[in-house]
Amino acid sequence: MADIPRHLAEPPLDTPMLDWWADHYDHVFIAYSPFFRVPGFHPDTVAYGASYVSWGADEVIQRLKEGLPEQPNDAPDDFEKRIKAEGQKVSWATVQQAAAQQDGGAPDWQSFARTVWLWTVHADRKDKDPKICRALDKLCRETGLYSPQEDCLPVILEPDIGRFLTALAIGTVTIWNEFRDASRNCEVAEFSSGTPEVGLPGWAPCAISCDDPKLLMMWSHDNVAGLICLSEEQRQICPPEQFFEGEYARGDTYVDWLNPASRFPRKPRLLG
Repeated sequence: MADIPRHLAEPPLDTPMLDWWADHYDHVFIAYSPFFRVPGFHPDTVAYGASYVSWGADEVIQRLKEGLPEQPNDAPDDFEKRIKAEGQKVSWATVQQAAAQQDGGAPDWQSFARTVWLWTVHADRKDKDPKICRALDKLCRETGLYSPQEDCLPVILEPDIGRFLTALAIGTVTIWNEFRDASRNCEVAEFSSGTPEVGLPGWAPCAISCDDPKLLMMWSHDNVAGLICLSEEQRQICPPEQFFEGEYARGDTYVDWLNPASRFPRKPRLLG
């Protein structure tokens, strides 16, 4: 990871994102990975996403030796293609409003967003709001809502990514894995809804880059949002918020933007 060029690398936890990329990009837009529905499918009967187990280390080793059986509700092989072609995005703002109505209150945005993240990645922390978790569970059960895709480029966003890149007059990009040691060139047309999901042989696609004009879109492990790094000129031509739900990083925004800043030692910020 230390050899990754800075313009492609994820910032360390102690450095504000705008400081880390100050010599490469003017803005970082945090693009939330949306909730979504797929007509005719339900997460209770067609599971999709990361699997979580409560096994100990010894049991994990034994299960791996025996071979992990397929789950009866595993998604069909073409499910990602269906998500891309037929999936319906549901914004975090819409889900927050629905959760507030179920809970009888209006959770503040920071508590809601942090809980969405912790609930999605199955993290057990005191700052994961149990009321919001119950509301999210109920919404998924009653409305067929799938949680945000974690760890990698969300399939549901591929058509929007294609439209965004096209608006910037970008025709070819590079797709990268998490460690930036596997990549391939990709025509932007591959992101359109009438094509199979964008892949990277042997890896999940975790970043998109372009050298001219310089642009980076990245998704990281145990995260439920992507980062879109771009210039002021690109922002003027095509603001990311026209295509994605999210927010801009400030001078004091770290890559773990949903964590309290006090959770880790931080360097003083250089930019306001």
